[in-house]
Amino acid sequence: MITREVLMNTIALLNNGVSLNIASKTLGVNRTQLSRHLNTLIKKNLLVKYLNVFIDHLQTPVSIVIGELKQKAMGLRCLLGNPPLIISYYSYTSRPTIISYVRDDYSGIDVRSIAADACRIVFYGRISRVLVPIQGVQNPGFTLLESSVFMDKGILLDEADEVIALELFRLFNPCIFGKWRTSDLVGTLKKSLGARDTYHHFTRHAVALTRRKYVYKDSGMYSLILASSDTLDALAALLSQLHESQILIDVEQANMVSTHPFIGVIHAWISLDKLYDYSKGHDLIEGVSYAIYPVFSVH
Repeated sequence: MITREVLMNTIALLNNGVSLNIASKTLGVNRTQLSRHLNTLIKKNLLVKYLNVFIDHLQTPVSIVIGELKQKAMGLRCLLGNPPLIISYYSYTSRPTIISYVRDDYSGIDVRSIAADACRIVFYGRISRVLVPIQGVQNPGFTLLESSVFMDKGILLDEADEVIALELFRLFNPCIFGKWRTSDLVGTLKKSLGARDTYHHFTRHAVALTRRKYVYKDSGMYSLILASSDTLDALAALLSQLHESQILIDVEQANMVSTHPFIGVIHAWISLDKLYDYSKGHDLIEGVSYAIYPVFSVH
C-alpha cells in the first residue's frame, strides 16, 4: 500500500529530477504499484502533471493587474480598450476581483486605461522573475529556485516560440489536462494557435522555457496569492508554514514583480475549509503580508 508519506516523498523526488525507478528503490516500494497509484491520482484529478513556464525569459513583456470592481454588476471591467490579455481569473473576497495577465508592460499604468468609476486597481507590475517552489524529501518546507537554474541558455527563441510559451502558460494555470504526453500538447497548441511548425518549435525551442513538475492538488481550490516579503527566505518560510497548517496544499509557480522586497503573485492550491477555519493558522513571520484570492472562474 502506498501511504501518504510515501506519496509526498515520491512527488518530492520526482520534482527534484529523480526517476520513478530510482524513487521506488529509494523509498523501498514496488515501482509498478507506485506508478499505478500516481496514474490513479492523475485520473481522479488529485495529482497534476504541471508545466512551469518561464515567462520571465520572454522578450514580450508580461504584466499582472489586479482590480476590485466596485459592484457585482454585469459587464463591468477594469481595463479599458482591448488589452492583449493572456488569461484572467475571477475571485471574490470582499468585492469582485479580476486578476489579469497582460501581454504588455504595465510597470506603470495610464489612468486613461482604467475604468476608475467601476474599478479600483489593487496591484500592477511587470513580471521580472519566475520562481519554482520545490520541496525536499522528508521535509515539508519549500525552497524557491529561480527559473534561470533550469534554463538552457544556448537555445535561441523566436516570436513563434514566445507565442507557444504564453499559450502553455494559459493552458497550465490551472492545468486543463489529465495525463498528457508531448503529442497531446502539440495537438492542443495546433488547434488553438493554428501554427504549422508547432512540433518543431515546441520540442526544439519552446520546451526550454518549461519544466515538468508534479503538483498534488487533492480536492483543493485553485488560488492566487498576492504576497510581499522582505526576503525570499521569509517567503519560503511563509509557504512552508501555510503548508504545515494544511491551508496550502501545494504551490505551482511564483511570478515576481519586485525583488527587494519580493512582491508578486503565487499560483497555488488551497484548502478552503482550513483557510476559513478560525483555529487554523501559522506563526507570525516578520516582514511578510499576503492576500489569498480563491479562483472561481478563468477567462
